[in-house]
Amino acid sequence: MIPHSSLKEWLQLELCRTCEKKAVVGLEFVSWPEALQILGGRLPVPSRLGLSAALWSAEGSRKSPNFISQLTDVFAQFVEGFSFVETEEAHVFQEILHSHNWKTYSEAIQTISSPRQVILFAIDFLPPLIHQFFLSLSSLQVYRFSPCAMYWEDFRSAGERKHILRKWEQKGVTDNRLQSLDELLRDSQRLLANWGMIGRKMLVECEAETDYEWTGEDTLLNALKMDLLFLEKPTVQFLPTDRSIQCIKTGASRFQEIQWLNEEILRLVSDGLQFSEIRVYAPDISVYAPIIEFTFDSVPFRIASVDLARQSGFYQAILQLFRCVAGRWEARYILELFQRPAFHRKMKWQSDEIARMSEWIEIGRVRWGIDAAHKKETTAVEGSIRDAGSWEQGWNSMLNSLVYLQPEKESVIGWGEVDLFEKFYELFDDLQKTLLAWREEKTLSLWAAEIEALIERTLDCDEKLEADLVAKSSFCKFIDGLRKTAGSFPKEKFPFSWVETHFFSTSSEEGRSLLNAVRFTSLAPGALLPAKALFLIGMDEESFPRLHTSSPFQNKLKDVPRSTDFDRYMFLQAIFYAKDRLIFSYGDSSKEDGKTMSPSLLLQELFCYLDNTFSFEGGKKPSEVLNAKGKIREPTFTEGHSLLENTRQVPELPANSETLPIQELAKFFRHPLQYYLKQVLGIELSEEPESAWKDFELSPLDRHFLLRDSLTQGAVDFEMPIGMFGDLAKKNLDQDVDQFQEYLQSWGIDPASISLQTLSVSGGVLHLGADDIGGLLRKWPELLSALVATDTTKIFCLRSGKVRDIADPASALQRAVDLFLRCRKSPCFLHAEWADALLRKKVAPEMDQIKDRVLRWIIQRSPALDVAHEQKIWQETLAETFSALTALFPVRGQHAEV
Repeated sequence: MIPHSSLKEWLQLELCRTCEKKAVVGLEFVSWPEALQILGGRLPVPSRLGLSAALWSAEGSRKSPNFISQLTDVFAQFVEGFSFVETEEAHVFQEILHSHNWKTYSEAIQTISSPRQVILFAIDFLPPLIHQFFLSLSSLQVYRFSPCAMYWEDFRSAGERKHILRKWEQKGVTDNRLQSLDELLRDSQRLLANWGMIGRKMLVECEAETDYEWTGEDTLLNALKMDLLFLEKPTVQFLPTDRSIQCIKTGASRFQEIQWLNEEILRLVSDGLQFSEIRVYAPDISVYAPIIEFTFDSVPFRIASVDLARQSGFYQAILQLFRCVAGRWEARYILELFQRPAFHRKMKWQSDEIARMSEWIEIGRVRWGIDAAHKKETTAVEGSIRDAGSWEQGWNSMLNSLVYLQPEKESVIGWGEVDLFEKFYELFDDLQKTLLAWREEKTLSLWAAEIEALIERTLDCDEKLEADLVAKSSFCKFIDGLRKTAGSFPKEKFPFSWVETHFFSTSSEEGRSLLNAVRFTSLAPGALLPAKALFLIGMDEESFPRLHTSSPFQNKLKDVPRSTDFDRYMFLQAIFYAKDRLIFSYGDSSKEDGKTMSPSLLLQELFCYLDNTFSFEGGKKPSEVLNAKGKIREPTFTEGHSLLENTRQVPELPANSETLPIQELAKFFRHPLQYYLKQVLGIELSEEPESAWKDFELSPLDRHFLLRDSLTQGAVDFEMPIGMFGDLAKKNLDQDVDQFQEYLQSWGIDPASISLQTLSVSGGVLHLGADDIGGLLRKWPELLSALVATDTTKIFCLRSGKVRDIADPASALQRAVDLFLRCRKSPCFLHAEWADALLRKKVAPEMDQIKDRVLRWIIQRSPALDVAHEQKIWQETLAETFSALTALFPVRGQHAEV
């Protein structure tokens, strides 16, 4: 029996090293519930899904899925053998178990009498009744970690000590006796007392002989181990070069922390250490996983405890479908679903077909909601809601364009696109009918059939991708679990909100099977393993020990340790599992506001103890010597440590010409670096959380379309935000509409002649954006294309009322295309926020005033990027490419060329 899956491979290798024949066969490595099922056959113990279904059946009409999930956690612990105080819930649990002929583990194991040999290896804690059962087996061997060779069972932490004193004080014990008791409780090893609760709980139930074999150099780490093991404080002073324990501050960025870690590992290996002798642990390794994969180009590594399925497009597409059940059906959300590889592979759609659907949705002005009733159902706004911007209204607009041919208007859907439009509509109709029908309660067998059928006909799993295979396996287990549980509840109906809480993936190990590799693992009971160099990263006060969150029922269970108790015990174990080096790191400043961050409370406690117990030569305290700022070696231009490598030269223009969709040019010029991330590196940043004020705001996209439509229709009737917010938004919108109409009249432009798709008019093209370098840059290829197509030269800026005249739009468009062809596969640092500084003033932009979140994300991960250097390299190319743009805004003052 082992507590964590990562222990299996290490234990097998260690057994082979010590075995005379260098091979081990016949061993099964299992968790304790699996061990009991092996020993006792098929025990009548329910699954977690079965417990949840039983609770919903008993409580569902009165409780939420979240409440049932919390209650299920406690029910599962009750089944595992933890005792429960006499409460209403305890009686409910007993009744449920009795009605389904289920048993708790402590009841089921009473009939087990197995002759098989059982080994408990490195298990720190078991439910008391389960532990007693294993101790009763005659063929049992126990191998466990003990941080002390002396008698330490009566050590108590500061919190326990206060609780004990308070209890005896309430019983009326005299002050003298309380003082004596306090002195007795304080007479202990402070670190063992505060961090060793988990070990003590197992120790008092098991009398075991302890045999220690000690070898080690006179380092601070080994002296601390000796102090903990034998309760002896050495008097030796340590050399200033002793770095057996270190604490490194790494600033505000996880990226910098991993960069420092990468360089430190390379330094240790250069000193003779093997990669396999290094282990790295973090409270949650998944937040570091993508940074590790990006940074560790010359260090072999494996990452355990990573939820590989969540990196799968197949898994993410399933979640998106599930969220549609109670969701708002926003147009951008549905389009994002269609763009998922798992989705468009199954539909056999090409990227240009999805782009065309996007255009139809945009022209149909679909925003969210199936219809008015659905919008009312999925919003918290009181009062009547119209169907403006709904899918129903959008489909009518798109169909009208197909059925009623209007020569004066550009057709939304051509006759040659009818087949694609029909497939688009049929798919949406199928999703709408299926997912909205899931708002009704169904039996588990029906849920399993319908969910499986929908995923089968809409999503395709790429079996060449490991993440997709893991996700497919998780989905199959989910469906199988529903079907198995349905046998106990054949007629009971469940809501989808309950069903979807049970679809989750499981952690797995990522990376190739490398023996000589650095291991990365999340801190979890049983996950720590011996290593010559052991790193604990992310050790700031907010991350570790992890906050203990408990449901209202947790305090009704007896003998259940808190998660913080496990964290403290793992911290204690890390001291012993590090053979030569124990290195901590943490971000010492907040990434939000730059304020100083403190290290973990456990680190503070450790260094306080070290300062009071040990010293270095010269009288220096350990905290003065061992705390340091992480130094990252500045990479050169050729090392490629940045997300954006410095190019040192402008890419050559490809020799072959090709036809380019205007949509590609538009994406590039709107945000060149985001285009590079998505199209070249395959990185797509998650969207910012939806604003809680969404019902009180008019989004920039909605405002843009309203202003665009107002050019031909005047004031447009549209569903505004509620209350005073809507009144203010409408007032501002009407003012802009009136101003636009005045400008159109002064320019002599007939609103009926405006093409809403291209905004082209007689004599030029209309521009709705800001009248400055950055505003025009975002729309540059689209504006130039419209001018070339209409053989005109004027840009009518509706925000300023000015007319900008471009001498040769065709030449300017060709230069823009040339820049795109050069840079579409390499980073182009040009961005609308920087455009004025780079193109007009010809200076480096202010890096500390970046507002764009994508740009901020990139800069944080590109410490080698020298924008001033890049500006010098690109100055001539950019000046030539955008000469027509900069000519519209002549420079005055200190930046003007004399």
